[in-house]
Amino acid sequence: LFQERTTLILHWFDLWTDNQRKQFIHDILRRCSRSQLFTRDWFMDAFPSTNMDFTSVLPRFLSLYILSFLNPRELCIVSQVCWHWKFLAEQDCLWAPKCIKRGWFLPFTPTDLEYGAWKRHYIVCVSSLDYLTPREAADIYGTLNDPIQDKEELEERRKERWIRQCIREKAAEHKLLLSAARSAVVPLLYDHRGSTLEALLFRVERLLQGVMVQSVAVLAEGDAEELDLLQCRVTQKSVLRPDVRQFWERLAGWVSPPTQGASLFIFTPLAASTGTELMVKLSTLTGLTVCAPTGLATGSYQQLSEWSGGAEFPPRLYFGEAELLSWARQAERLEETLDTIRVQLGPQLKALSQEIRGRAIELLHSEKVYIRLLQAIVWVYFGPLKAALDSNRAILSSSKLLTIFSPVLEILEINVFLEELMARLQDQGPVQHVGDVCLKLCSKLRAYTNFFNNYPTVLRTIDRCREMIPTFRAFLRRHDRTLATSMLLQELLLLPSSRIEEYLTLFQAAFLHTAPEHPDSSHLSSVLEVLRSYRVFLRKQLKQHADGDSKILETQRMIQSCPSLQEGNRRLITSQEAALLSIPDYDIAAPLVYEQVDDLGLFLFNDALVLTRRSVAHLPFWHGCKTSHTFLASVALRVLTLRDITDTKVKNAFVLESPKRQWICATDTEEEKVSWLSALQGAV
Repeated sequence: LFQERTTLILHWFDLWTDNQRKQFIHDILRRCSRSQLFTRDWFMDAFPSTNMDFTSVLPRFLSLYILSFLNPRELCIVSQVCWHWKFLAEQDCLWAPKCIKRGWFLPFTPTDLEYGAWKRHYIVCVSSLDYLTPREAADIYGTLNDPIQDKEELEERRKERWIRQCIREKAAEHKLLLSAARSAVVPLLYDHRGSTLEALLFRVERLLQGVMVQSVAVLAEGDAEELDLLQCRVTQKSVLRPDVRQFWERLAGWVSPPTQGASLFIFTPLAASTGTELMVKLSTLTGLTVCAPTGLATGSYQQLSEWSGGAEFPPRLYFGEAELLSWARQAERLEETLDTIRVQLGPQLKALSQEIRGRAIELLHSEKVYIRLLQAIVWVYFGPLKAALDSNRAILSSSKLLTIFSPVLEILEINVFLEELMARLQDQGPVQHVGDVCLKLCSKLRAYTNFFNNYPTVLRTIDRCREMIPTFRAFLRRHDRTLATSMLLQELLLLPSSRIEEYLTLFQAAFLHTAPEHPDSSHLSSVLEVLRSYRVFLRKQLKQHADGDSKILETQRMIQSCPSLQEGNRRLITSQEAALLSIPDYDIAAPLVYEQVDDLGLFLFNDALVLTRRSVAHLPFWHGCKTSHTFLASVALRVLTLRDITDTKVKNAFVLESPKRQWICATDTEEEKVSWLSALQGAV
């Protein structure tokens, strides 16, 4: 019976799929006791394990040959695996070539029973920066195992070296001519608080674009012993840190060879005291001549004219005395030209100022600019949105469209001031007047009052639609700050408020230059009285909204003082605004297209990353806007994973992953992405 049932089960096993067989085997093995798991030994014999220590299987000379491809840092890591690996990783045959390559030789001969001498010698030389290039080592110690050559071969090699030397001298001379023809100081400004060394190197590389520079100057805070570069202080000890050392070495890679007079100027008085030792280490790292001021008095420079080393005067090089003198001479010539123009055009301008036409020209020009920007709101925003609504592809509903744009449309409809002003200026004559036209404009201020009363509702509607309707958000991104608008929609809607102030200024200037007997004098006086009272009304509106905003700011301060973010030794490193992206089709293995679904605020602390949903609300009667943040998640840095995304159709994107979920983010510029990722990696 057992044999028959076994045969039946094996028959079923042959008919099952691969997943079904795996499930069956898994269930059977879980039911077995420890004594019944004898199949493990059979598997070990049939399929031996490949995860074996190669140093215990291979001959020792092969193991040492494999370890010889590791650099010193990797060899130190390998020596921490176990005692056997430590014994292999400290063999002299591994460390002796690395020391000899840099010109470091032992002052004694190790005994046969002594090992690790070359490694200790390497560590001592690295800690003191006693470094020699292969060429310098060959000049001092000679070349090892240099074979004896005959006279003909020696003569040929000598001739070859002479030709190469001539080529190098000609190339250096050509570079000097080019640098003399293109000599200029290229400034690079950076954020001292939020930037990193890696981000600063990225900006330098983008600025230079592969062009070698003659010298480099560093303007930073510091004193006679240290240099405050970004958030790290460069001292005699910290200069040996890998990130700081890599920064100076890469920076020196963009400077011409020292034979062409390359220098590193530091505008911090390191040469006044013990900072000279730091200068020596920087010179050894970069291979450049390091110069710094020598004068110091109560923490400030005493004399910039006293510098250590070199005959050049760095302030004259980098602060551009020649350029400053040329600017001064150009300013003198402009002043002389303006004096001549005043003498020649003075009587004409005085006669022109006595006529209304001269004042109306300025008013006409400013009114044209104002109307053109209001019409841009209709052409760029209202027209396409209305056309989309009429074609059953609505981006905004009809009610929201009227709420946002009806006040502006009403102002444009009743504003005939530009047309009447242009018609009035067609008539030439000494009795020309425009005061009645300005007084007619004041009778149309009811439309402006309606606009100001509805202005906060308009802004809230725009912000709410931008957050909740992705198509409207994409529409604003395409049309904001274009050539026709040059600003945001919310900023364009602020124009009527600022135009009232401009009207008051223009009419007041016209009134001051109008004779009392002119007909416009009484008209302009009435216009100014109306506009002054209307300005008082506007300021009351502004004060009411400012009081409301103060309460919102007080509530926001209470939220920011939440105890959940106040823990011991916690500090804020930096913050970044980003866009939250999503993949439209999750079946795509490597997506090329992402869509923005929200705005994020990223707050980086020294132990955690806080993600918030960012909402932007434009304030009434202000160019500025208020940003509020809603808490989304908090991820500990020890479990956070960062992954970069190659630029395709989406630019400057990266992925933040926690054990539970991930966020696909993107910054506005590549520079922001590099600075943020550098700060985040450093914190992690």
